[in-house]
Amino acid sequence: MHRLKLDIGVKVEPSDEFHFEKILERAEMKIGELAELTDSTPRQLRYYEQKGLIGSERSSNGYRTYSDDTVEQVRQIRALLDSGFNTELIAQLLPCVQGPEAELPPNHNPEMEQELRTQMKRMEEQIEMLTHSHHRFECYLKRVEAESETGKSA
Repeated sequence: MHRLKLDIGVKVEPSDEFHFEKILERAEMKIGELAELTDSTPRQLRYYEQKGLIGSERSSNGYRTYSDDTVEQVRQIRALLDSGFNTELIAQLLPCVQGPEAELPPNHNPEMEQELRTQMKRMEEQIEMLTHSHHRFECYLKRVEAESETGKSA
């Protein structure tokens, strides 16, 4: 009697091919499943793949399939995008990223340091612009509220 031992620790008899296929199917997910798990769209995922940020395999029917690890990768990509990084910089950073918090390990790289400083400067400019816009909206809101109060008492 022969037994197969999978990395996930499940023992499967060779005659149980149906069960073996079911286990393998669960280890892979289609693009729609990955999109749902990562709050992304299939189009975004294809774009990330085109940019070399994630990889996929093709099933026998031609569908893209992704490993469970891709979920964390996409979450890291989205966190970096939300932080203002572009995909080119993410492609450079992603191999260095460790863990779900997208933390970079200590690494002396002057080019990367300069790119990160440039990106930080852009973010600071955006923050300044948004702060200014927020202040203007606050002023407008106060005027509208004051006019509403004046109109109610008349």
